[in-house]
Amino acid sequence: MILLYIIAVVCGFFAKLADNLADSAKKPKKKWIAPFAGALYGFAAGYLVFSSAEFATVLIAMALGTLIAGKIDARQHQIALAIMLAAILLAMPKIFFPALLFFVGLALLDELLNDIADKAKGAKSLPKKLLGARLSMEIGAAAFWIAAGNYGYLLAIIAFDFGYWLSEKLKKRILFN
Repeated sequence: MILLYIIAVVCGFFAKLADNLADSAKKPKKKWIAPFAGALYGFAAGYLVFSSAEFATVLIAMALGTLIAGKIDARQHQIALAIMLAAILLAMPKIFFPALLFFVGLALLDELLNDIADKAKGAKSLPKKLLGARLSMEIGAAAFWIAAGNYGYLLAIIAFDFGYWLSEKLKKRILFN
């Protein structure tokens, strides 16, 4: 089971790396890095979809929320989504549909709040940091744990987010910005 959480960390790490590559004004010299990051997190997500209903629910929800928000706008994210979709079609994961809808809503809320934070003035302000922290899914998963007694969703989100956070912390070293 610990392997799944390690793969989730890897998935989050390469998802954020792909995102940083898409958003960076300075493009890497090696053009294959961005699609490679997308493929890596797509395969990691695909493996997790095969492995666990909680991971499948959370990752599909994140993908749908991001897609609905119009944020799948770079080739590396499209590659990741295509690989993950292939895994979903092959695995036909068992998903608790009400949980999926709940987490899609939270993923969309995260994207919308992050957009508000990006447009807010005062780069160091506490409200901007809170809006941009993307905590809706974590808070929702904690509430889901309390209500339904299933902490698997929360652990899945925390593992993914740890990789996401780690990639952001290492961004300057990785991207040489």
